[in-house]
Amino acid sequence: MSKQEVIQTYPLSGLDIRHVKAYDSLILTPKYLVSPMDSTVHQDKNFIVSREIAVQLIEMLQNGVKQLDSASGSVPKSERH
Repeated sequence: MSKQEVIQTYPLSGLDIRHVKAYDSLILTPKYLVSPMDSTVHQDKNFIVSREIAVQLIEMLQNGVKQLDSASGSVPKSERH
């Protein structure tokens, strides 16, 4: 993988979800770590999500978990994070 193909990632350590009845939406606040060497949890961004997008997100996450489950035999447990 070249440097141009590297995707910067941050480990997700949690998620706060609040509902906003006036907008029929949810506010998602991800909690994440900036560095594996620093255990400080950051939660500096809020995302407003409509009901429709929330349903799509749930479906996408469920499909992703199914793909992980079906591929779980390909990565030895000792090499998983």
